[in-house]
Amino acid sequence: MASGDSGVASQPQGYSGNNISSNGCIVAGNYNATFGHGNGPTRNGTVFSPTYPQNCPYILSVGGTQLRANATVENPESALQAGRTIRDLQSDYPLFQFSSGGGLSNYFQRPAYQTCAVDEYFLRNDPGYAYYTFNGLDFSQDSSNIGTSGGLYNRAGRAFPDVSANGGNLGAYLSGNLSRALETSFSAPIWASILTLINEKRSQAGKGPVGFVNPVLYAHPEVMNDVTEGNAPGCGTEGFYAAKGWDPVTGLGTPNYPKLLELFMSLP
Repeated sequence: MASGDSGVASQPQGYSGNNISSNGCIVAGNYNATFGHGNGPTRNGTVFSPTYPQNCPYILSVGGTQLRANATVENPESALQAGRTIRDLQSDYPLFQFSSGGGLSNYFQRPAYQTCAVDEYFLRNDPGYAYYTFNGLDFSQDSSNIGTSGGLYNRAGRAFPDVSANGGNLGAYLSGNLSRALETSFSAPIWASILTLINEKRSQAGKGPVGFVNPVLYAHPEVMNDVTEGNAPGCGTEGFYAAKGWDPVTGLGTPNYPKLLELFMSLP
């Protein structure tokens, strides 16, 4: 399980040098499967930069949501967004806007369990950005097409997040002081706790743990609270928007524990 909260502009692990811009985006050009090349960062990066491990197809990737001001748990949630821009401490240059992380991997190809959901999103909610196709695991493929023709993201990549949970204005102790924070680091533990509770119930019924849940969740989106508001900006764009069904901002949505429990208890 992993989470991320830098919108579409998280500096990808393994990339360095001229292929990384200080705004967290990557620069169009030639890459190998894991590393860029060059001698220094630039501020003109425009290509969305999904990061590991949230773009790995073998984990549950968790995005963040929040309640609007003066709202309650009875109201719809929106994608997590702090409404502020993270800036470089030395130059004051804007790096990225803090929000729920999401996008499509430049390294992992799209797994079969999410193909229908992702195709449906782009059919109904295509953001209109130019894109490219690249499977970084295929070492025989020329990587120079990353970002070519103005492409901002890899339409063929593993899409994330899978799900989301509340990460806005929750209490946390930082350096011994109780404060409020906005973090998808809150969202992932919520999902871990829920799956642990479900495993406990299954154990009491003589059943094994849930195991890898992604295929089950994508096959049963009805057990989620769909989130259709908000977006994940970055790289000089509005990024992707939340929409009905799966989206690359909040995934399938937030957990509905009673429905999740009923579903997983019905499985062998």
